[in-house]
Amino acid sequence: MQKAERRVFYLHGIAASSGDASGPAVVLPPVHRFLPERESLSVDQERQLLEKGIEQALDHLRRFEEGQPEPIREMLHLQQVFLRDPQLADEIEIQLAAGYNAPTALFRALEVLKKRFTESANDFYRQRWVDFEDAGRTVLDILLGVSYEETCLERVRTAGDRPVVVAFDLAPAMYLKMPKPAAIILRDGGPSGHLALLAANQGIPILVRTGPAAEFERISDGNWIEIHGETGAVYEARERMSDVIGASAPTGVREDNSITLADGRVVRLSLNADDAETIREHGLHHRVSVGLFRTEFLYLRDTSLLFDEKRSVAAYGEVMRAAGQDGSVTFRLLDVDEDKFSAHFFTKPGNRGLRGADYYRAEPEIFHAQIRSLFQAAIEHGSGAELRIMAPMMRTPEDWQFVLSALQAEQERSGYEGPFRAGMMVEIPSALFSMERMQHSVDFFSLGTNDLLRYVIGKSRSQPAPDDLYEPAFYRLLFHGMRRIKREVSICGMMGARVEFLPLFLELGVTNFSVPLGAYETVRQRLMSIDPQQRMLRALLRMQSRAEIREALQS
Repeated sequence: MQKAERRVFYLHGIAASSGDASGPAVVLPPVHRFLPERESLSVDQERQLLEKGIEQALDHLRRFEEGQPEPIREMLHLQQVFLRDPQLADEIEIQLAAGYNAPTALFRALEVLKKRFTESANDFYRQRWVDFEDAGRTVLDILLGVSYEETCLERVRTAGDRPVVVAFDLAPAMYLKMPKPAAIILRDGGPSGHLALLAANQGIPILVRTGPAAEFERISDGNWIEIHGETGAVYEARERMSDVIGASAPTGVREDNSITLADGRVVRLSLNADDAETIREHGLHHRVSVGLFRTEFLYLRDTSLLFDEKRSVAAYGEVMRAAGQDGSVTFRLLDVDEDKFSAHFFTKPGNRGLRGADYYRAEPEIFHAQIRSLFQAAIEHGSGAELRIMAPMMRTPEDWQFVLSALQAEQERSGYEGPFRAGMMVEIPSALFSMERMQHSVDFFSLGTNDLLRYVIGKSRSQPAPDDLYEPAFYRLLFHGMRRIKREVSICGMMGARVEFLPLFLELGVTNFSVPLGAYETVRQRLMSIDPQQRMLRALLRMQSRAEIREALQS
C-alpha cells in the first residue's frame, strides 16, 4: 500500500533578512538547466563560438554606450574590459580543455570568477561584480539563443499574488527588475551578500542556504509558503493556507496606527516601504503611517526619474495617493550606499562613495530636482496631508543646515503652503552626540540603527555577527545621546522590528517604530503587551558583556 504524500513539509535556512511572510511559490530554474546537453565539439570550434558571442556582446555594449551620461559610459566600458580580461579568457580555456561546450564553459568560468571577485579584499571588485556578471550573462544569452533573465522575470510577473521567489541563487540586477516578492528562499546565497542587503533594506524576508536539499527540490510553482524567522512551511496544496485552516477573511476595519500603552503613553507604529503597492496593501487594514520611504528604490527601478521631474512628480504622487488623505509618508532623500549601487546616481565617477550632505553638494541638480518633485507632488496629489522629508547620513549641524536651507528655499519657490516637517536620520555617532544641539531646528529624529551600530563597532554591514546587536557600548552611547531630547524620536532600522528590543527603545524615548510589512503585526502585538512598569535600562547600562545583554533582553 502506497504511503500518503505529506501535505506540508519544512525548510530551514539563515534569515539574511528576518520577518514573516507568505505567498504562492514561483520557482526560478537555475541557469545550469538552460545549458545544452550536447557533447563538446573540438576546443577550437567551441572557442570560435565563444569569441563570436563575446564580439556580439561587445558590439551591443559599444552601440548602447553612445549618448549615455559619463557614469553609464564608464560602467559599459568596464563591462567591455571585463569581456576582454585575461582572467576570463584563462578560466574559459581551463573549462574548454576539460571538455565542456562553449555555453557551459562560460557559465563555469563565471562561477569561478564570481567567488574570486565577491570574496576579494578590494571593495571595487566586490561592488563591480554585479556589472561584470551582467556582461557575462549577456554573452551566455547569445550562446543559448534565449534570455535567462527575461524567462525568470516573466515567471514572476505572471504569478499574480505577491509570490515567494524560490531559486538556487538570484542576481541583484534581476531582483531589482522584478515585481517585489513577498519573500525569497535561496538554496545558496549568503547572509552578507549584495542581494541580502537589498532585501533587508526593503524589508523582504529572505532565507539563504536553505535545506534540506531534498525538500528544497520538492517545491513547485503554486505551493503555498509561509516563512517565520528561519523556518519555511511549504504546503503542497495550491490553495492559500487561510482557506486550509479556515482562517477568517479580513473584516475591512482599518486599525489606527497609534498604540496606547498601559501607562497612558501613546506610540505610533509605522511602515518601512519603497513602493506604492506595499502602502496600498497595508492601507487595506491600517491607517497608513510610513516612517521610512526609501526614495532611491524608485530611481533604481526607473532611472529616468532622476532627470525627468514630470515623471518623478507622478511617481511621488502615486505614493501619496496610496497613503490616503488620512495617511502620512516620511520620504527619505536619496541615500546611495554600497548595497544600492547604480552608476545612474552619479554624474561623475569621482562622486561614487559619497553619502548625505557630501553627495548632495556634489550632485546639486539631482538633489534639488528631488526636493522640487516632492513639493510639487504634495501640491498636486497630497490632499492636504502632512509632507515629511528626512535627510540621511547627517554628521554635523553644518550638514543639517545645508539640507534644511535647500528644503526651505525649494518650498518657497514651489509655493507649497501645506503642513511640512523636516527631520534627519541619526546613523553616525557624531550626529547622535549633536542631537541636543540640533533639536531646535529639527522637527523629528529617526534612528538608523543599521548604520549607527556598524559605525559604533567599526564593522561593515556586509560582515555581521549575530551578537553585534548586543554590544554594551552601543546602548550607553544611545542613552547619553538621547537623554535630553524633547523632539519626536523614531526608529526605522531593523532593530526596531526585533521584539526583544522594544521595551528598551521605549525607555530610551522612542515614540515611533517604523518596521517592515512582514514584522508589523508581530511588533504591534508586542507593543500592546509591554508592561511599562518593568524597567531594564539602568541595569543594562551597567552590563559589560554582550552575553549579559542578550540574556537580559531575551529573558
